[in-house]
Amino acid sequence: MSNCDLLIGMNETRLDLVTAQVFASPSLRKTLFSGSQNGSYTEIPFSMTWSVNAAPTFSLRPPTADEWSGAIKSGGSPVAPQAQAFVLNLSSLSIKLTASGQTVDTTVPIKAICVVAARGAALSIEPLAVVVNTSQSSPLDRYMISNVLVPDILNLLSQTLSGIPIPSLSFGGISLTPPVVQITGSYLVVAFNLVQDGTPSLAGVQLPSDPFFVLLSPALVQSAVDYQVRTNLQGQTFNKSGNEGGGGFSAEYSTAGSIAGISVSTTPNPLALRANVSLTMSASAGINTPAGVVIDGIKKAGEAIINPDTWNPTKW
Repeated sequence: MSNCDLLIGMNETRLDLVTAQVFASPSLRKTLFSGSQNGSYTEIPFSMTWSVNAAPTFSLRPPTADEWSGAIKSGGSPVAPQAQAFVLNLSSLSIKLTASGQTVDTTVPIKAICVVAARGAALSIEPLAVVVNTSQSSPLDRYMISNVLVPDILNLLSQTLSGIPIPSLSFGGISLTPPVVQITGSYLVVAFNLVQDGTPSLAGVQLPSDPFFVLLSPALVQSAVDYQVRTNLQGQTFNKSGNEGGGGFSAEYSTAGSIAGISVSTTPNPLALRANVSLTMSASAGINTPAGVVIDGIKKAGEAIINPDTWNPTKW
């Protein structure tokens, strides 16, 4: 964590769980993962239906040169290689095409290329292109793939991927740098720094093996604790009073104070913090009796004032 103050990571398994949950919904599977269209191409009428038979899965690796060369957007336009791209797999896509009195019914695997985009503090996963080889396809097939199938696949992936939450953590009173995003190993990693530490670097960072993790540097923990202490504890006031006695007399006392200063520091135990507190305080005692001073009542009131628990905020 020496190169960044906040590190968030998700592996392929974690991301696959999200797409699997979306695919498991019967209503979403019907609306997102299937489609149909009727039309004509050069006066040849056609009808096409398609459906995805398994949840999309992530391959957090850069696309190969062959995958980039076969990647097309809506309309069939090619896509130039981009940084921070990875592959999304649709292992079973069923397509049924009817045209000129003939029907082709097939099931094929396809791939999509996606990118991780960072805009300011916001992060998103976006589909970029579908990998498909149309070199041996007929003009009608190329038209159907480029103008019907690819737009529909990109649309379904866009809606599916928009449901994947990428945490963008915020801390009150603390300013973080824009995120640095990187695909490394089988992880999608996002790094932030405290503004005073400059742009984060992922060089040499050791990642844990958890499917999802959020790591905070001691400096960020300290800054977050300092802010919460200043906001919620500094200047807080307290008071405590009571009385002792009976039979026509009373010995009364009252105390008042405030937290003048407080500082909290981290310890080697990530679940424990060390606090130093300075207090301002005052105390008074009075005696009311019709028959003189009762020493026992005075003694008890004095003991209450000097009792450490009277001044211990944890005992209030």
